[in-house]
Amino acid sequence: MNSAVYIFGKLSSGYTQYPNDNKSSLFRSVSDTICSKDMIAIRRDGNLLYYIYARNLSPQQTDSHYIGFAIELNGLYYNDIHTVFPLFEDAFASVVLSGKFVGFNDEGEIVSKASQIHCELSEVNRVIQSLRHSVGNLPEEHYRKLPPINFSVGLAEGTHLHGATTPTEFDNALASYNEIYFYKDTKDSLLGLSGFSDQIKRLSGRINSLLNENSALSLELAKTKRQKKRTTIVTVLSLLVAASIIIFIIVSTNLSEQVRDQGSRIQHLREEIEEKAGIIEAQNNSLKKASAEIRTLEADLSAKQEELNNSIAEIEALNERLDEMKSLVPSITSGKSVLSSRASNNSTQSIPSKSSFESRDNTGNAKMSISEDRITINEGSSRSLFAYNYGDSVEWESNDTNVANVSANGVVTGVSAGTTTIWAKGKEYKKCLVTVLKTSPKEVASPGEVLLNVGQSAQLKNGTKIASYWETDNAKIATVSSSGLVKAISRGETNVWGYFDGSPKRYFIKVN
Repeated sequence: MNSAVYIFGKLSSGYTQYPNDNKSSLFRSVSDTICSKDMIAIRRDGNLLYYIYARNLSPQQTDSHYIGFAIELNGLYYNDIHTVFPLFEDAFASVVLSGKFVGFNDEGEIVSKASQIHCELSEVNRVIQSLRHSVGNLPEEHYRKLPPINFSVGLAEGTHLHGATTPTEFDNALASYNEIYFYKDTKDSLLGLSGFSDQIKRLSGRINSLLNENSALSLELAKTKRQKKRTTIVTVLSLLVAASIIIFIIVSTNLSEQVRDQGSRIQHLREEIEEKAGIIEAQNNSLKKASAEIRTLEADLSAKQEELNNSIAEIEALNERLDEMKSLVPSITSGKSVLSSRASNNSTQSIPSKSSFESRDNTGNAKMSISEDRITINEGSSRSLFAYNYGDSVEWESNDTNVANVSANGVVTGVSAGTTTIWAKGKEYKKCLVTVLKTSPKEVASPGEVLLNVGQSAQLKNGTKIASYWETDNAKIATVSSSGLVKAISRGETNVWGYFDGSPKRYFIKVN
């Protein structure tokens, strides 16, 4: 399948694209329309069709950034648009989770991590290969040839489709417009990224809250320590006063009561300090628990990355298998030489001489006659009849064209089993009885060139494989049944396609 995949976007250094070619104006103009919505734009440019998807990054950024993807198909289109949406959204999620040039910040917002896409070419190639592989795995039955361009509408004239659109409605829209916008009704495809974002925001908010509480408690502890220091000074002074009173034996009882009061107050302050220390320890435990949750989240992200790496390995294995299948293509074309050798063995009918059929009437004039009055041919085979002494006025006619046809030159071709009469008309009518025998269709063992006569049939095969679907490019030249039975209708050339395991094989049909 002839297709290409692009990745583009506007990061901190402006717009960049890979591969970098002349499609940038198309992708930039479409991104201004669709990147803030759940939408895919479909644009046609001659024989090329583009499926374009773009997604805004964090709206809190001063300059709007976005990342987008595009799929280019040459001569074909895919009409099940519902299947295309998940391909783009999975690619976007893969880019965000990898965090190479787009990822989450501490606030759980998706922001650009690099100045431009080209800063991480290895990641770009990985995403492009993954998206190209996903396009190659789309079901074959939804691929169609591009319809002729509708010149009755402008190049920029388009239409809008919604989530309930069927493949048939998409076919009709593409036949009428060069630009289609498809809106997605549901918004559940990126819930996984939203979950990661919400969890990061929640944990970040919790950490900030704990840090604020820790700061407040630290201030409270410092205040308590200062108060304790003041209390100690007061206690020392009180003791000095008490000593002085004892020395001077003045009011000893009152001083003792004051000392006891100060001791109670000191004990109360100590208990208060111990309570504050317990609160600080509990807050520290909460911080440790939050840190553990962050490490668990980082481990989950690492596991997701490992799953992505495993998927890449599987894609590379599938590509190797595809290369092995491509190596079998030369053996398919070998059937062409067999068909050519068969065509060279066809013999040319000799034209009987005029003298062998010429006779004269009683006046000496040559009688009108035809070369044979009875012939037998097979279905799809031809044989020539010749009229004598008719001049240029002979006219050939078949009584039943469903059994046998006759050309203006007297060539009789068997159509189906039966008997009919061929007439040579002029001043006199001469007839030939034609018997057409039924023939079994010839078998074609593998894709290649197939030579048939009008009315002749052939059973197409590809070894022991069974085709899931058959179609012809021109039913006026040759038709094909669901079992691969081809019947030649009229002279010309066409292609008949058989789909084996989702892969199309071509049979070149030439009808003589």
